Amino acid sequence: QITGGSSKEIESQAEARVALEFPAYANMTKEEMDQVMAERVLPQFKTWVQLMFEGETVTIIKCQKCERTSSRMETFMDLSIDIEQNISLRYCLKKFSTKELLNLSEKFFCESCLSKQVATRQMMIKKKPRLLLTHLKRFKMNMQTLQ
Repeated sequence: QITGGSSKEIESQAEARVALEFPAYANMTKEEMDQVMAERVLPQFKTWVQLMFEGETVTIIKCQKCERTSSRMETFMDLSIDIEQNISLRYCLKKFSTKELLNLSEKFFCESCLSKQVATRQMMIKKKPRLLLTHLKRFKMNMQTLQ
């Protein structure tokens, strides 16, 4: 039973109660608890648009010097796909997930090396939406000429 007291005491009592009632959650890190919330609790509060169009991507960056890998997950409602003339959408989606080299002005700051390094980046679809909405990028910007 939570008896009261300062907010810190109440929080501590609540954590102890959760540990007793739900032992599997007692030793979870904040990241693990956030994942449980995202997978089990939050889906109950999604709109129909989110349920139909929301997907998840994972971006993996690997330092070429120390081989340290970092990843970041993001939700999306649509995918921006580079499209080329006379190429199928299926091919463009495959190309979306190919590894790209980050070098020259695009070098990646590696937290292990503590400097900018040549790296590879790959973006993949982790969770497919029920309906995939694509934004077809018909134009390319040249960063050297800004055209």
